[in-house]
Amino acid sequence: PEVGSSSRRPEGDEQCESAMKALASTLCLAAASALVLIALAVGSAAATTAEAATTFRGSVFMVDGVVDPATVKVTLAERGAGASGDVAMKSTYLQVPQKFYKTFQPGKQYRSANGQGRQVRPQGEFNFEFHNVPAGTHTLDVVAVGVIFQQYRIDVSEGGGDLEERVRVSSNQDPNKMFRYPLKEKPAGTAS
Repeated sequence: PEVGSSSRRPEGDEQCESAMKALASTLCLAAASALVLIALAVGSAAATTAEAATTFRGSVFMVDGVVDPATVKVTLAERGAGASGDVAMKSTYLQVPQKFYKTFQPGKQYRSANGQGRQVRPQGEFNFEFHNVPAGTHTLDVVAVGVIFQQYRIDVSEGGGDLEERVRVSSNQDPNKMFRYPLKEKPAGTAS
């Protein structure tokens, strides 16, 4: 370039640079929009999963002298979980208040007035709960040494609505025999 003259690029270069800036701006806007849509989709999927999962609650009525309720295990198995049909299992123990141990007398047996059989006195009702139970069919078992409990079928449906409407509790042996939710279970007998 000569002294005193301004250095100018050819007009085609300016148009090319202007087109590149416009394209870059459009691409940035498209990428930002795509990220927003992905975030909304992930949030929506998480909300749907959270709506479908529920907390299942219940209680077990125990009797004096049979077993320490803190050793009673409650399991919830999801039937046919996953593509391979594997069983997804959760377990917990009964929630026992500390004050209970002031009156608990393990192994104490009671007899009826005529000396026949074994008479037991009420000991208490102890709670359990399972968090994030997905929609589907589950089997609930209560396991305690020396005590027999019924096995239950738990059906959790997807969607909104009242928890009592979404959770159906029935006998595992007879699905037509329904129970109220939250489940209140009592021993079916003792094992010798």
